[in-house]
Amino acid sequence: MATLRLEIVTPETKAYSEDVDMVTLPGSEGELGVYPNHVPLLTTLKPGELRILKGGRETALAVGEGFVEIKGDSVSVLTDLALEATQIDEAAVEKAIESAKAAMKEDTSRSMSPPSRQPWQNRSPNCMSNGAGIMASGDNVEAASSRFS
Repeated sequence: MATLRLEIVTPETKAYSEDVDMVTLPGSEGELGVYPNHVPLLTTLKPGELRILKGGRETALAVGEGFVEIKGDSVSVLTDLALEATQIDEAAVEKAIESAKAAMKEDTSRSMSPPSRQPWQNRSPNCMSNGAGIMASGDNVEAASSRFS
């Protein structure tokens, strides 16, 4: 059976470099299954699970954002993160989740305050723009508006 050469490279190391039967990637348009002799393709990689099938055994890696180049007999993955399940520090993950929740809560409390007005929004209530950059006030509002309708 034909195989693919799968290479996964991060800024720190070459995380994986072996011949495989198939690879499934989290691509920009959804999951992408790649077999040998796949049509050439360049796409973006979304964070998620990359699955490798080799010798009837499946291995999963957590990957970050990146790029994927597929040629007929090879798949090259450039990503900012590639970790096997055994390499993931669960305590660090929990800490990161709590930190993210706190940051979201803080951001939400800020977004609940009324938005600040821009200088051009500080107009008196009886003054308005007619859409053509001309200001009208009082009784002239109707006349100014009708000229540009």
